[in-house]
Amino acid sequence: ELAEFFRKTYGPTGAFNAKPFEGSQSWAGARPELRAITYDANGVAAHMGLLRRFIKVGTTDQLVAELGLYGVRPDLEGLGIGHSIQAMLPVLRELAVPFAFG
Repeated sequence: ELAEFFRKTYGPTGAFNAKPFEGSQSWAGARPELRAITYDANGVAAHMGLLRRFIKVGTTDQLVAELGLYGVRPDLEGLGIGHSIQAMLPVLRELAVPFAFG
């Protein structure tokens, strides 16, 4: 169901963007460590993936969370679902991740 959601969500931006989700694969590149998925009566409504990484800041390795694989079903765009990214804040705190980027 997620692979189909991503094909439909990313497909309109170009066939190349939908290609990673052929078959049943529901990630492009690195597999998300955690997923936030919302459903409604029509199936998957929105999705966001999280992957912890270290990035080099000067000489320091800094733990961050990369938020990606973001998508909202086209019929729900413009309703403010994008603000739901704030729902990830408690999860970031639980994982002791001080910074996130998308």
